[in-house]
Amino acid sequence: MSDTAQWKFRVMSKGEELVDPVHGEFFSTDIVGGLPKALVRETIQNSLDAKPKRSSESVRVTFRFGTHAAASHIPAASCESHLQGLRQHLVAKGCGLRQVPPEGSAVPYLVIEDFGTSGLEGDPEEDDIEGSDGGAHNYFYFWRNIARSGKGEDDRGRWGLGKSVFPASSQINSFFGLTVRASDGRRLLAGQAVLKIHRDDAGERCAPYGKFGLFTDAANPDFGTPAEDPGHLDGFCELFGLQRGAESGLSIVIPFPEEELTPNEILLAVIEQYFHPILAGDLIVQVEIADGMLTIDYDSIDAALERIDFSAQKVDRQQLERRLEFVRWILAQDGDGCIEPAKAAELRAAPNWTKIGFADDVIAEARGRFTDGGRIAFRIPTKVQRAGQAPVPGQFCAYLERDPSLEGYESHYIREGIKIIGVEPRLPQGMRGVVVIEPGPLASMLGDAENPAHTEWHKDSPKFKGRYEHAPSCLNFVRDTLSRLVRELSPPAGTVDKELLKDLFFLAMEQQTDSNTPSRKKKKGKDSTEGLNTPPPPPTPMLQVAQIPGGLTIRRHPHAERRPEAVRVKLGYIVRRGNPFRKYNPADFELDKNPITLDTDGVDVTVREQNTLEFDIRDDDFSVQIAGFDPNRDLKVRVDPVGAPS
Repeated sequence: MSDTAQWKFRVMSKGEELVDPVHGEFFSTDIVGGLPKALVRETIQNSLDAKPKRSSESVRVTFRFGTHAAASHIPAASCESHLQGLRQHLVAKGCGLRQVPPEGSAVPYLVIEDFGTSGLEGDPEEDDIEGSDGGAHNYFYFWRNIARSGKGEDDRGRWGLGKSVFPASSQINSFFGLTVRASDGRRLLAGQAVLKIHRDDAGERCAPYGKFGLFTDAANPDFGTPAEDPGHLDGFCELFGLQRGAESGLSIVIPFPEEELTPNEILLAVIEQYFHPILAGDLIVQVEIADGMLTIDYDSIDAALERIDFSAQKVDRQQLERRLEFVRWILAQDGDGCIEPAKAAELRAAPNWTKIGFADDVIAEARGRFTDGGRIAFRIPTKVQRAGQAPVPGQFCAYLERDPSLEGYESHYIREGIKIIGVEPRLPQGMRGVVVIEPGPLASMLGDAENPAHTEWHKDSPKFKGRYEHAPSCLNFVRDTLSRLVRELSPPAGTVDKELLKDLFFLAMEQQTDSNTPSRKKKKGKDSTEGLNTPPPPPTPMLQVAQIPGGLTIRRHPHAERRPEAVRVKLGYIVRRGNPFRKYNPADFELDKNPITLDTDGVDVTVREQNTLEFDIRDDDFSVQIAGFDPNRDLKVRVDPVGAPS
């Protein structure tokens, strides 16, 4: 057994199941918008979670791109001791790497360090915590677990997959981690490589996970422990220019970082993803650029924007500046100016917007301010109830503003500082909305509903489904917040909001049909009015269809005496000749695919495919919003009540 730290891959046993790692796919481009965003999201999330509970200090995270002795690469010979035993696995057939840097290549690297955190606490030699005393086990979960997390319900991340982004950020799928712990000051160095099952130089079949560390246990030769030799660790810190010193926290070194990880992309991702905790004073980020370290905090975030090259970005700099201005206003609110419902649902009932009511004079005053371009703040109560337990109150805040300079709209949902990028209800053009869920029972519940990449809320999430009473209703209640509040702030029936309705595309309606209402046919050869008095006014339709930017909403007509049990909807772009529905082509749009979005309340969708939508109605005050259509094409829609009206 060697007493020198090295890389080692376990030789697999005969008959062992062959499973290649797939967890890195949770941070693919399609889900989070690119590797830089994924790396920034997961790194900072983990650092915020590692802040000591009683600390009032800001967490500081640094990104440094290998400027070692004024160079961006380290000579290969200098890194030899830290890459010993790894190369034969990197060049093995079937290991999964796209391209391996040639032997003898200089080593570029990316260093990520956090400060004001506790580091990886726990016994570095434990391999099982069943029956433990409940102490810290962060080291165990970080280095010895995949998709298993020791984070509690108050933490931002729960899936134990965040560290998968570190090997995904390396061209050789490898990284090092050096931690200094707040509890005992111990410095520990380890590493991990994530490949596919492959064979080494001796022809042995190796497991996909490689470890860097000490392998000194004769009885368990594949069990690695971290390097702690002061000389080795000092050399490692000097080689990669770590600023850690004796301060607690975690330093990550990524050799051969992917080319898309540039200072410009990291800088933009930091401001896009974590503008809220930065402006709240909870987070400081430093990114190394050409002329030194650039600090991003409350005072310098605007200056940092000036250093970003937006020429190849989809993000509009001016709108990002306006977003930051709006969030500053949000954080300046002391709560006294928040509008709260005069009537809220009972604590034991399922959260439902139909049970929420605002005082008429309060909402009228807010509507006037909002129409004139003012900003509006709401505090919304709700409930959180774990299965088999008593309900507890929860709350969150929502903020809206009108910004005529917006070409589209902005909606942001922020849970404990993390922007949940997949929760994005459509708003009318020129509106910006932010929902903020602070730490508490509601934030814990929503965290349990998130997918592994923390981008969306799912009612079927295994950490959520069956664990809460009225779980789907709770998710829909929070998710529908901005669109519901926009509805409250819209002009009353009988008035027209010209700003809200501008730039709408033409929407042609076919007359609603009602199978219980007999049709009136004109008799041949007779004047249709012969022998008749003035005809009665036509019956009020049961459904109301309204236009929104790029789509439509369907709800019960406000004067209807009844509603149907179900509704069938057909849509199609108007064509020069022929029936729009028969001429429908899936290349035009499909209701169950992007960019079409569907937001519902009070209904159960039964059919959603191609150009057809069908849904059963549960609540009288239901709503269905379909959006994402081409604003440059005219849309025709047929809405038919189905079944016996009630």
